[in-house]
Amino acid sequence: MASQIETPALITIEDESSGLRAYLAVDSLVSGRAAGGVRTKRYESNVLAKEDALRLASAMSEKCQAAKLPCGGCKIVIDASHLKDRKAAFVALGKALQQYQGLVNTAGDLGTTSQDLENLASVCDYVSTDELDLADATATTVEIGIMACIKELGKPVSSISVAVQGLGSMGLAVTRRLAKLPISSLYVSDLNLDLAQDVAEEISQERSIPTTAVEPNKFYEIEADIWSPCATGGVITKSVVKSCYFKAICGAANNQLASAEVLELLRSRNILYIPDYIASSGAVIKGISEGVLGELDSKQRIDSMREICSKSLSN
Repeated sequence: MASQIETPALITIEDESSGLRAYLAVDSLVSGRAAGGVRTKRYESNVLAKEDALRLASAMSEKCQAAKLPCGGCKIVIDASHLKDRKAAFVALGKALQQYQGLVNTAGDLGTTSQDLENLASVCDYVSTDELDLADATATTVEIGIMACIKELGKPVSSISVAVQGLGSMGLAVTRRLAKLPISSLYVSDLNLDLAQDVAEEISQERSIPTTAVEPNKFYEIEADIWSPCATGGVITKSVVKSCYFKAICGAANNQLASAEVLELLRSRNILYIPDYIASSGAVIKGISEGVLGELDSKQRIDSMREICSKSLSN
């Protein structure tokens, strides 16, 4: 019999032998199910890990609602600072999630590897392991949002420059999709500068789009038209907005705004912003529509985000 969840909920999942300490936040259940990825990250305290899980679960509910998916939002956060046996930890987590018999559906997120998902899926039937497809789906909705911003800016695509921040699976997918557009230039940045330089060289050679690797501490000095945050959250701060050159922001990262007040500052500076729960909705749409609802193709649902992106800019 499936374990029940009364929402909103914050459930602690622990396994002493593997060092697993995870927090399952379930913001809402719609049609008896919730969906959200597994984030693996070192946290300074249990309080911060729990707060992150709750914020991310709420964002998942917003994504599902925006895409009109019959599913609530959830998130699983693993505090990596306690891990002793990573494989055993994900197996233990999988066993715990299996008890909910489909109430909780999950996939990857920041810090969780393909192997982690395979270990999770070895004991849990409600895990999507196809990271490349999900990353490409998110890159599609980010591109849709960026094209909406370009239209609103009233500039030809050929004159637009884009700066991508973060080159994990999502950031790489976004970068490679943008490299197929006839934009003027790309900037890429990552904590791993060698990776950023390799990506910049690859795109410059293969796509003939001038692509520059930027050190993380110099990212906000870039004079690009569009900023695409694709790494961690909380990067859109008051200080950044006050001094940056960007005219629009659209990226794959979750919970990009450092505070609610930042949104008013963006408006006062006439910086366009596609909310992250819209811009990064592709993976959620694909994962839920195909993996949970059993639909054959999520393309139509993803295409529907074009109108939603345009409406978000007109509000």
